[in-house]
Amino acid sequence: MAKRIRELVIRAKREHLEVMKGDFRDDDEIESRILCGKSAYEHAVYSFYHSDNVWVGLHQGKPVLIFGHTRDNFSTSISCPWFASTNELLNVGLSTVRQSRHYVQEMKRNAHKLETLVHAKNVVSRKWLEWSGFNIDPPELREDTGELFHKVWL
Repeated sequence: MAKRIRELVIRAKREHLEVMKGDFRDDDEIESRILCGKSAYEHAVYSFYHSDNVWVGLHQGKPVLIFGHTRDNFSTSISCPWFASTNELLNVGLSTVRQSRHYVQEMKRNAHKLETLVHAKNVVSRKWLEWSGFNIDPPELREDTGELFHKVWL
C-alpha cells in the first residue's frame, strides 16, 4: 500500500501550482477570498513558500490536489494545514484524497499542533480533513466575515 501512495502523492514543486492555476474548485476560491482576500492560487503559492512540507496528488500525471502545513507560529506553536484541489479532483473521485492520510501523520510529527479553519460549505476539504483524522468543531459564525467556519485541529 505504501508504494501505491508514494506513486500518487509526491513532494510538490512550484511548477505543479502553475499547472493547477485557473482550475481550483469554486469552494476553495470562495474560502480563500473570505479568509485572506486572495485567490486559491495566490493562497496556495503563499502557503507553498511558507511550508516546510508540501505534497501534490497526481491523477494520470496531472496535479489534482496540493496540501501541506505552514511552519509553526513561534508564539503559539500552531502550524496551519492547508489543502486545495482542482475541478479535476471531482471527476476522479475522492480515493486520491484519502491516500494523503499518511502525509498528514507526517505533518503531525513535524508540528506541535495543527489547526485551521474550513468554510462550512467546503465539503470536499472538510471530508479530506475528516479522513485524515482531524477533529472538526461545529461551525461557528465569524463576525468579521458573516460566514460559518469549522475550527479543525489535530
